[in-house]
Order: sequence, then C-alpha cells, then structure tokens
Amino acid sequence: MPETRSTIQSFLEYLKYQKRYSQHTIVSYENDLKDFFDFIEDKYDKLPLSEVSASIVRSWLADLKFKKIVSKSINRKISTLKSFFKFQLRNEVVTTSPMAAISSLKVSKRLPSAFIKNEISTFGNPAGMAGILVKLN
Repeated sequence: MPETRSTIQSFLEYLKYQKRYSQHTIVSYENDLKDFFDFIEDKYDKLPLSEVSASIVRSWLADLKFKKIVSKSINRKISTLKSFFKFQLRNEVVTTSPMAAISSLKVSKRLPSAFIKNEISTFGNPAGMAGILVKLN
C-alpha cells in the first residue's frame, strides 16, 4: 500500500510540525496506524483508503479485544484513527470518515482498597484515624 504509506507520512509530519506533538506521541500514532493498515492488508488485501468502512474498523477493534489488549490502549488507537481520518477529510483524500460511527470503549475504574484494622494502628493514633476507611493508591 504505497499510497497509504505516503498518506501516513504526511499525517505524521502534520502532527510533528503543525500540531507540535511529542516524538513519543508521534511514534505511538505511527505504530497504531501501521498495525491498522497491516491488519487491513492481511484481511482485505490492497484496499484503497476511501473504501475503509466502519465495519472494517470494528473488525480490527474486535481483533484487538481478542488479543486481550486493554480498553485504554484500544481507546488510544481509536483516537489515532479519528485524528488520521479527520486529517484525510480536510485534505479531501476521503469523502467520509469511517470513524464517525465508532465510539470509545468504557474503561473500568479501579476501586480503592480498604484499610485493615491493624493497618490503622500503624499510623500512631488509632483513635484519631478511626474515621478513615479507605487508603488512596
């Protein structure tokens, strides 16, 4: 997909020079895009960028879930694709974005862990600490 490589490169240059993203962010975006287009090439052969649909994106996201990639990482990949296709729309490379129909995943929140009674006594004044039930991580 040589056309896709040049499209990705122009997007990365946009992130670097116009948006002034950090090198770490640019590398992450580059890896996400490479993974996505490798998936497309593997599953759909040589598909033009204009033919990438929401169902293709969903199949990639399902593949990531199957590989046990956590929701937070998948959300970053979704964000990468949203930015990429928004850039392509602005440059009139595509007429519609497949990302319009894609939403981010829910990320589970960690519950705080509770103190055990004998842990409270280690603070020195158990009477003054009796009201504290939760420690912050």
